[in-house]
Amino acid sequence: MLAREPRLDPRTQHGDDGPVIRFAIAAGLALGVLGLHAPAVVADIPDDAVVTVTGQLLTPGGLPASGVKVVLSPVLTFREDALGSLGLVGSVGTVCLLDPPPLLCAEDPGTTTDEQGAYTFRMRGRDAKTSAPAGRPRDFIVHASLPAATGQLAGPAVSSRFTVSTPGVTVAPIRFWGPLTLPVQAGAQRLRVRWQPPVIPRSARRRATLLRFVTRLNEDVWAQPAARGATIDARALEDAEGALLATSVVTIDGRDTTFTGAREPFAGRAGAAPSRGMSCRGRGGTHAFGAGPCPVTDGAFDISSQGCPGSGAAFSRCHRSIAVDLGRRASVGRVFLHDLDLFAEHGIVETSNDARSWKRGARFARDDGTFVKLRLAPGIKARHLRLRASGSHGRISGLAELSVWPGPVG
Repeated sequence: MLAREPRLDPRTQHGDDGPVIRFAIAAGLALGVLGLHAPAVVADIPDDAVVTVTGQLLTPGGLPASGVKVVLSPVLTFREDALGSLGLVGSVGTVCLLDPPPLLCAEDPGTTTDEQGAYTFRMRGRDAKTSAPAGRPRDFIVHASLPAATGQLAGPAVSSRFTVSTPGVTVAPIRFWGPLTLPVQAGAQRLRVRWQPPVIPRSARRRATLLRFVTRLNEDVWAQPAARGATIDARALEDAEGALLATSVVTIDGRDTTFTGAREPFAGRAGAAPSRGMSCRGRGGTHAFGAGPCPVTDGAFDISSQGCPGSGAAFSRCHRSIAVDLGRRASVGRVFLHDLDLFAEHGIVETSNDARSWKRGARFARDDGTFVKLRLAPGIKARHLRLRASGSHGRISGLAELSVWPGPVG
């Protein structure tokens, strides 16, 4: 199958005490979507050659990780994806439907590490090349995970992306990331998490590490960059139940490897935001929220509930603004935007007492698929709060949750 992982894009402005803190995470293929960096050279591998991919997995303690299931997944190029080439190379599963099937499919598309933690995959030379453009070396992703230990929701996982340009490819040994050191302080105001980074070769380059909190349905509640730990405003997690995990991207021997720590169960302790369950209204789009609960204040953190595709002809369904009625005049000090996808230069948060006359409370730059915490000026009270995309063609193409809190905390 195509291995899908978070695309890490952490960005911050002004540190923890500045007016805007921006955290980005977006869905995509691991370490570069759909073969964005596909090599321009032609693969010098005969079609009937046997290509082998070998590597070794190690436990967090550095011992051979034996008996671990490993999966090798091909990566589509943009042209293959656009042409719908799933019948050619969409995943190991669909590749195995070809006649004749690739050598990779002779048995289960996954393999299991031996006593030394080693694994081997074999395929024909033709299967190691792209179909559009034709004959170029193909990128693959090798993925593996350890079983969950007692108290964990899922064990640590690793994914490494590489290009097959020769009949023999050796993936550098990969050591699973050890468990997090769970919160040393977890209260109604702040959550502190600390950990040791993944053990990597000295020549490797650390690129980005992201701390994530996901629901039991794997919906992202919050994400922010962190090297060895982070302090989170507990209100970002509200009362969601799910797991904490950290993801780190490292370049080893020129190949990008994603380390994902074990999923540790955790429940938010700040409680529901005061805006939870309040009504909302979208403007400028053709999609109606309907008579049910407002999808951006229901506490589900489900971005799909907004019904906006984010692209294509149906993009007109996306709203230019979304306003929440808080029910009464209330202190508006902090606004959390969860999994925001903004198709505009800027996002603007405004307040009003009558939903007709609006005053600007905060302004921030576009950052696709982001988690944004906004600090409004002290003393602001309002009944209505509106998120608006700037420009005449700006749209809010995704928003899982909009939470309004009083200040200050942090």
